[in-house]
Amino acid sequence: MNDQEIYVGSRVKHKTGIGTVKFVGETQFQNGIWVGVELDKPIGKNNGEVQGVKYFQCEEQHGLFAKLDKVELINSEEDSDISNENDEHDRLASSSFVHELQQRHQEELENIRQMTREELQEDIYALKQMYETKILAFKHRTEELETLTEAKTDTLKLLEKSVRNLSASSQELHMQLEESKTATKDMQDAHATALAEVEQKLAVAEEKVALSAKEGGEEMTQLQAQLEHAQK
Repeated sequence: MNDQEIYVGSRVKHKTGIGTVKFVGETQFQNGIWVGVELDKPIGKNNGEVQGVKYFQCEEQHGLFAKLDKVELINSEEDSDISNENDEHDRLASSSFVHELQQRHQEELENIRQMTREELQEDIYALKQMYETKILAFKHRTEELETLTEAKTDTLKLLEKSVRNLSASSQELHMQLEESKTATKDMQDAHATALAEVEQKLAVAEEKVALSAKEGGEEMTQLQAQLEHAQK
């Protein structure tokens, strides 16, 4: 094999798998001529990029680099045979997987069939007991909630009655307060009237006292004059 036999687009096979040549030439990761192959299946090592350098583009795990002497050019007939062999291998693998699934399914069905009637009845009885217990607990909880609701209803009624009583008491107190204000005003008016009368009477008395004092002073002056005349 020489360099001219393999070119971009050639179909080749490698120990890893078969694919299409996408690159032929020198690389930066190692000296020599390298062949970049896009494998048909995701069994490669890269996507055409090595150490940050892109040599060709393909899907992840479909890229492979190999020396010229590690790849072999194949013709269309060989390519078809290899593809058929791979398809047959995939078909057999798929058939084996389906057969394994069927076998597991049969084993599970057999395990189910092996359960005795007594075991089934025990399971049914256990389920029945569990659900009866849950139903009883639910019933008790419902009764507790009903009792609590009734108690809250009674408490609410008492509160409403207390509010009504407080409202009535408040109205009564308001009326008493208004009556007390009225009585206080009447007492204040009466006191003011009485005080005015007393002040008026006191003013009259003061006038009388002043008049009496004036008259008494005049009499005293006359007596002193008579006394002085007699002494002469």
